[in-house]
Amino acid sequence: MHVLSFAEGALAMLGLVAVLLAYIAEAILFDRRIRSRSFPWLERIQMLLFGILQLRGTH
Repeated sequence: MHVLSFAEGALAMLGLVAVLLAYIAEAILFDRRIRSRSFPWLERIQMLLFGILQLRGTH
């Protein structure tokens, strides 16, 4: 029973790490576009909250 709960926790942690890496990659890919905005920190916060869908609508 303990091995199963450890595996579930490890998979959950792996999922969170994957999401975090996706956000970091997204920020790196769109850094030039974000820096050209008048409020780049607001754009980064929006990207963190809403993901790629927010940036797709702004081009």
